[in-house]
Amino acid sequence: MVVGVKFMAKPGQQFLIRKEAYQRIRDAFEANGIHFAQRQVTVQVAKDASPEDMEEAITAAAQDYLEAPPTDPAKQPSAA
Repeated sequence: MVVGVKFMAKPGQQFLIRKEAYQRIRDAFEANGIHFAQRQVTVQVAKDASPEDMEEAITAAAQDYLEAPPTDPAKQPSAA
């Protein structure tokens, strides 16, 4: 789902208005039981995997996570 807003603002006020708009959207979603996905890395390895194989799998997953493009903080749920 993509949610966007369009508005006109005086110069310098657009960031405050955008922050307020996204906060209201987050609040409305939360009030209606709609939750944003959380970024999470889960690594599963075979039970008989060697410690070296486990370390390699974990390192690869962490590297993928670190190299992922950053997301817009305004679109992330608040930590409240």
